[in-house]
Formats: sequence, structure tokens, C-alpha cells
Amino acid sequence: MKRRRWMYALLGLVGFGLAIGCAAEQLPADPAPDGEDRALSLEGRTFDGRIRARGLFGLVRVRGTLSFEAGQLVWQAQGSRETAPYQVETRNGILLFSARVIHPDGSFVDWAGIFDGERLRGVVALWDRSQEKDFIHDLLLPTQVTLEFSPDAGAG
Repeated sequence: MKRRRWMYALLGLVGFGLAIGCAAEQLPADPAPDGEDRALSLEGRTFDGRIRARGLFGLVRVRGTLSFEAGQLVWQAQGSRETAPYQVETRNGILLFSARVIHPDGSFVDWAGIFDGERLRGVVALWDRSQEKDFIHDLLLPTQVTLEFSPDAGAG
């Protein structure tokens, strides 16, 4: 059983690493043209959209809102609200953000994505539920689930 958990953990981390690597490949080669300095900030921004799991689990999409308020990443969907401090790194004229939401049961969600000053892209949430003890979820889901957030056109 421990071997299976390690396998799921490894596969989840590889998938998450690939998602971040693919997103990083989309980074612009140079900063904004003509030395234009865009004020990059996620603070106070809200993005409506849909989230879905990768693979077979992704048949269902859930509407939600991802926002950045007072240094907190805020995820709201279906009446629930989760928050966590977020970190940003500026690279090649864009922002890379990340956050870890820790649930009371010990499970957690690692969020990461790119903000180019106008749009979010490559937003991935890796839900690690290895500490969660939920019979229904255990029957239906692997220990780690990779979720993708797609903002609505014009959101932000």
C-alpha cells in the first residue's frame, strides 16, 4: 500500500512539474518592448472561470472565482472559500505566483500560475489528499489530483 502511495505521489509531482515547466516555456523571451515597465500586481484582482481535474476525472467542470486579496489567494466555488498566503516572482516581465492551501484534515492544494499583466494562464492546482480520510473520495479519486483553472475570456 505504501508503494502505491509513493507511486501516486511521484506521478502527481511529475505531472505538476510538467505543468509548471510547460507554463514556464510560454514565458516571453524579453521584458516588455521599448523598456516599457508594466506594473505587475495580482493584488485586488479577481478571475472568474472554471476548474477541472486532468484525465478522466475532468469530465465535470466547476465554476469558481480565484482572487488575490490582502496577500491571500482566495478560491471560492460551490459555497466554499479557501485562502492561503501567495508568493510572486517576477521573471521576464511576467509574474509567477504560488500558494499552498492547507486543509484541517491535513490535505493540501498547491496553486501555481502565470500572470502577464492582463491574463492568467497555466494555472494549476495540485490537490494532495494523502492525509484525507474520506471514503467516497477514496473510492473515486487518486491520492493526488491535478486541477486546471481556466479563466473566462476578459476576466481580471
